[in-house]
Amino acid sequence: MHVLIRSGGRFWRTLIFFILTLVLVDIWVIKALLPQLKSDFSNSYRLPEGQEMAWLPFYLSALAQNPSPALVFLGSSPTYGIRISDPTQTFPVATLRALQKKGLASNWQSYNLSAKGFLLSDQYYLLKKALPEGEAFVIQLNYHTFSPSLLKGTRMRHPELAEKLGVSVSEAEAALLGLRPSPPLPLNAWLRQGLSQMWAFYRSKELLAAHWLGHTPEGWAFAQYEKALGIQAAEMDGATPFLDLKPTQQMMVLKRYGQNAGFELSPDNSELQVLKWTVELLKQAGKPALFVMGPLNVEALDAYEALDWKKYQAVLTPIRTTIEAGGFDLLDINRGAYLPADQFFDITHTLNAGGSAFGERVAERLGPLLRAERRSLSKQGAPR
Repeated sequence: MHVLIRSGGRFWRTLIFFILTLVLVDIWVIKALLPQLKSDFSNSYRLPEGQEMAWLPFYLSALAQNPSPALVFLGSSPTYGIRISDPTQTFPVATLRALQKKGLASNWQSYNLSAKGFLLSDQYYLLKKALPEGEAFVIQLNYHTFSPSLLKGTRMRHPELAEKLGVSVSEAEAALLGLRPSPPLPLNAWLRQGLSQMWAFYRSKELLAAHWLGHTPEGWAFAQYEKALGIQAAEMDGATPFLDLKPTQQMMVLKRYGQNAGFELSPDNSELQVLKWTVELLKQAGKPALFVMGPLNVEALDAYEALDWKKYQAVLTPIRTTIEAGGFDLLDINRGAYLPADQFFDITHTLNAGGSAFGERVAERLGPLLRAERRSLSKQGAPR
């Protein structure tokens, strides 16, 4: 009996010591670490490169807390601007700047919820999370990401995203994208939410990992794995714009792009199905939205006859039909009003000038939508 009492006393001392240690660590995180990592999101034009997933929850939190109307962009590397050195020339900032020159969205703020590698399936769950907070949305699509050969490898780049954001996954979504459907009672989600509210270290774990490791824990581990095997991704290799490459190098760039071009779009295409869900979400929300095709280096594609434009249009037809069926519009400048080749770094990524120019094109199409929304709100007695 005496041994049990002594053992129980040791347990309680250990437990109290453990709790006090957690409290002290949390105080240290709150007082010493987090102030160094806070970002002024009003002047942050995009997520930190290579750390997008770590910063995304904090960016979304800033969006939810900002009283200014938000113009939200969802896209992948072209919208993120991986080849745009000046973040003020990215599509979202350039679009808002052009709108404000037209006397629209004067007190708005743009939010660039884009990251390298995002598929529409990733953007869909981001839209679910951001939809209540955004005033208007621009959804950037890529022609090549509808390619069956690309989707054969993965239908979603970040399958953990829905769980990370705390949004639901339906049975149909789970079956299509290879995810786990949300349970009727989301106990795990409630537990994570409770821990996030009470425990600063848990709430900020990915942000701290990005500070210490330069990546999320999973991303860091995968990078170490690639490094050990000598198979590090080469999607950002090279720093020479397309026009400055030798002809043989240009052909290699076009050949690489052509691996996911010239395909037929079937009705069961996962990106097309997610597009239907995206349109339905936006339609239910009743908020102005514009879909845009990512700009292509048409001059380069035509010079080498690297893309069959009839097949391109055949792919775009069901995409456009799906979007317009929901009452939305699709902007595609790649036939007839394309950007010049000197505004591109490669085939799909613009330089600073291209980002600014494309933002102006988006503003031209988005402006009438915002005016119509403003008139509608004025009639209801709630002008913006």
